Amino acid sequence: MKSAAEWDLNYALQLPAGEFDWLEFKGRRGLDITAGANENLVLDELSKQLSAFANTGGGVLVYGILNPTENKPRTVDDGGVAIAMKRPNTREWLEDVIPNLVEHPLKKFNVYALTSLSGAPGLANDRCIILIDIPGSEDAPHMARDQRYYARVGGKSRPIGHQIVTDILNRGRHAQFKMSFSFYSETWIPKAMIQLPGRDLDPVRGVKLVVGASNVGKVYAKYMSLELWLPELIVPVEDRDSRNFINDAGIKYFHHQRDNTRRDVVGYDLGYPRYGSSWFDPVLPGSFRNWEVPCISTLRPEMLKDQKLMWTIQSDNSPSSGDLVDLKGVPFDVRDEHDVPG
Repeated sequence: MKSAAEWDLNYALQLPAGEFDWLEFKGRRGLDITAGANENLVLDELSKQLSAFANTGGGVLVYGILNPTENKPRTVDDGGVAIAMKRPNTREWLEDVIPNLVEHPLKKFNVYALTSLSGAPGLANDRCIILIDIPGSEDAPHMARDQRYYARVGGKSRPIGHQIVTDILNRGRHAQFKMSFSFYSETWIPKAMIQLPGRDLDPVRGVKLVVGASNVGKVYAKYMSLELWLPELIVPVEDRDSRNFINDAGIKYFHHQRDNTRRDVVGYDLGYPRYGSSWFDPVLPGSFRNWEVPCISTLRPEMLKDQKLMWTIQSDNSPSSGDLVDLKGVPFDVRDEHDVPG
C-alpha cells in the first residue's frame, strides 16, 4: 500500500473495490461548490469524515472519484473537482479550513491535488482529484461540527456513543497491548547425574503455551496483570485448582495469573541461587513481555479443535481489555529431540 503522497490517478482507480475503514471515495459534488454543492453541507460532511478518520486510525478521503457500481469500474466523476473552486485554489483552501472543522483542532493531515500536470494526465487543465490524508490523531477524540463524535465502522463514518468516546480518550493515557499466543513442544533426553552402563533414560516431552504482550501504545506500563482462563484439556493435573475454575457449556476453565514482576539473583548458597525481593519491570512503548504457561505433556495440535481460552490484561489504572482465542488457529511449534545441555 503506497502512502497518499505517492498516489496517481491510475493507482487510485485500481484500488480494491468495497468499503474500507481506511478509505472513502466521494464524487465531485461532495466537495465542488461550482457544481452546485452547498458549502455549509460540504463542510458539515467533511467535518464528520475528519472526525471519523482521526478517531480511528486514519485513512484517505478522495473527492472526484465515484465508487464502482455492479460490473463497472471505478471512474472519475464529471471530469473531477474544480482546481480553483475557492481562492487561492481548492487545495490551499482545504488546508486552511480543515484544522478547525473538528474540536480539538486537527494538527496533522495532508491535502494533495492530482492534476493534468501532476499524477492525472487525462484530466482537463482546470480539474483535479483531491486526496485528504488523515492519520490517526494523538489528540483524539475529535468532535464534528454537529457536536457528535464519529468513527470508521464497517467502511462508513458513523456516530459513536459515550463508551467508545471514553475508550478513545483513554488510549493516549494508558499502555495499549497487542497479544500473541503460540504453543511449542520440546522433547529431550535427560542427563543423569550418575550414568549407569547399558541404561538409557527415557525421553521427556514438555509443552508450553507462550503468551506475549507487546506495548503498542505511547505510555509505559509500570504494573501489569494478565488473567488467563485455560480449558481443562490443556492444563496439567497438578495445576487444576478445584477452588479456582469456572464452568462454561460443560467445559472447565482454570485460572492462571501473570504479572511483570522480576526477582534478581543476589547470591548463592551451597551452589543454589538466592533471590532478592520481587520488583515490577516496566514495559516501555515498543517493548514486550512473554510468559510461558505449562501444558499437559501429551498435547498435540489436533486436540485443540473447538478449544478456546479467555484472557484479560490490565496495566496501572487503565480499564481491562480481553477476548476469546480459538486455540485451533494458534501456531504449534514442534521442536526436535535433543539432549539437555550439561
